[in-house]
Amino acid sequence: MSEYRRFFSYIYVYEQNQKTSNAGFAKIEMRGSTTTIELHLRSASFSDPFVSFYLFVRNEDSIIGFPLGDVPLSGKTADWRFTLNTKRLGESDYDISDVSGILLTSKDKICFVSQWDEIPINWENFQIYESKKTESTDPIDTPSLEEKVIQSAELPLPQIQVPITIASWEEIWKDLLSSQTVTQPFLNPNITCIRIGLKDLRMLPSANWHLCSNSFLLHAFLTYRHLVIGEIPFAKEHRFFIGIPGTHDRQEHVLAAMFGFADFLPVKDSKNSEHPFGYWCTSMIEAD
Repeated sequence: MSEYRRFFSYIYVYEQNQKTSNAGFAKIEMRGSTTTIELHLRSASFSDPFVSFYLFVRNEDSIIGFPLGDVPLSGKTADWRFTLNTKRLGESDYDISDVSGILLTSKDKICFVSQWDEIPINWENFQIYESKKTESTDPIDTPSLEEKVIQSAELPLPQIQVPITIASWEEIWKDLLSSQTVTQPFLNPNITCIRIGLKDLRMLPSANWHLCSNSFLLHAFLTYRHLVIGEIPFAKEHRFFIGIPGTHDRQEHVLAAMFGFADFLPVKDSKNSEHPFGYWCTSMIEAD
């Protein structure tokens, strides 16, 4: 079985070489010789149409950046994926296991950093790796690191048709209860849920449609292939909620809260008491 590793890392804004605010997260998956990196940036003011993407390694006091390409920016968000099909970083003596984090730079200035270790960083010692070009009689050129990126693509957003509806949410919910499979997965048997897909978000009141581009929700849906909507009948306010499947731990809690899903409801039959499976929830806006 090939070696597998998966983890998340927060992305921070650096201004004048000082770490300031959180700007999203990166998801890293390593399987054998293939590494996939997903970038999810949000609530950041971008002055340029793109940022340059680097992996960085440490060499004593120096920080060496290996370029992977550019990430185009749109508005205040960016969701992008890179896949590298080699462990070796270019023609260097470093491989993917030596990487200490990610840099996203603009006009040669560090603007976003996702650091995988706790060692202080002196950005004055940052330098971009330069390939050692040597003459060779071998007619086959060694591919550069960027050429070894087998996929660099914006993460797709769901293509959803907007339904025309004049029904109230209460009427829609009653129809769903009568036509869909109802579940009660939580310890409290009064909380009723229905499984939905991405396209079904458009049947909710339009004030909730912004969730179609929520990076945390999209990532969870691609993993578990479903969402839930539910009702807490005894709640005085915010009776209805939207739930995203996932497991509970400290890091995931911070990420979920960052994207608007601060509450967690564990399912009653979760097999892991330390990191239970359940749903990260947010209240539904019940009116347009």
